[in-house]
Amino acid sequence: MLIDTGRTAFDMRQIENRRFMFSPQSGELIFGRQYKGSQLYASHAEEHGESGAKAPYDSFIRGWVGTGRQYPHGIIHFAPNVESANVEQFEKAFSALEMFRENGAEGQTVIRGFGGAWEQPLSNIIPDQERSDRVSEVFSIQLSNHTTQPDGKTGVWLDLPATAEQVQAAMGQIGVTQDNPWDYFISGFSSPEGRHLAIPHDMVLASGVNELNFLAARLEKLNDYEIGTLNAALQQKNTEMRTIWRMIDYADNLDYYVNLPDIHTMAALGDYYLNRSGMVDMPDAWKPARWI
Repeated sequence: MLIDTGRTAFDMRQIENRRFMFSPQSGELIFGRQYKGSQLYASHAEEHGESGAKAPYDSFIRGWVGTGRQYPHGIIHFAPNVESANVEQFEKAFSALEMFRENGAEGQTVIRGFGGAWEQPLSNIIPDQERSDRVSEVFSIQLSNHTTQPDGKTGVWLDLPATAEQVQAAMGQIGVTQDNPWDYFISGFSSPEGRHLAIPHDMVLASGVNELNFLAARLEKLNDYEIGTLNAALQQKNTEMRTIWRMIDYADNLDYYVNLPDIHTMAALGDYYLNRSGMVDMPDAWKPARWI
């Protein structure tokens, strides 16, 4: 079954279990047959060839979608898994999630195989309008058109996290539509004065808008101390925070990071862990003799 999602709507909650292929380039969605068992009727390549789709096979993101007793709000499973380090696949998958959200997917719809989490609700990835109206920006990016604004000196600023509608509106303002979805680039980055983010400027400019929106949705949940810890990690000489993906991973693994801004020597670090961290249960008889 081939659907032109730009012209035809459907309700994914009515689907029990189908493989899908989606091309953000053309808006074409291919559904495989309705499966009740584990037998595959055809490969993705065969389904693409039989569907009559105009977009090339490699422009499609693949997976399966369905609703059932275990997933009453539906599940969207990308196969193979989509890692945020793969910007092109990440952008395609994010576009697929936006498309499904417009066709029945809810905030509680389970997303599997996207980013660092095996399973997560759609609301973790794409904030809904009501929630977006309640929060302030985490950071902002400037979007420019490759064709009409090639120098990047002009463009439209977009506060993140943003809803799909807000992203589409910003894209529309610079002349990017479904007909030329990749004709944009990120030309600027800023963070609020009272909540600075030390993300390298070049890293932001080399990323995709959907990837950055996903990061912003993760970071908006962090308090000032956790943001400070992230900034400290970003400014370390041999930091592990070399990609947007590692920053997304940080937001899900806060317990693995400790920020000690007042400690500058190994001796002070040892004293902290031994005497102040609470991690060492020192016998009272030893305490008078401890090194300070």
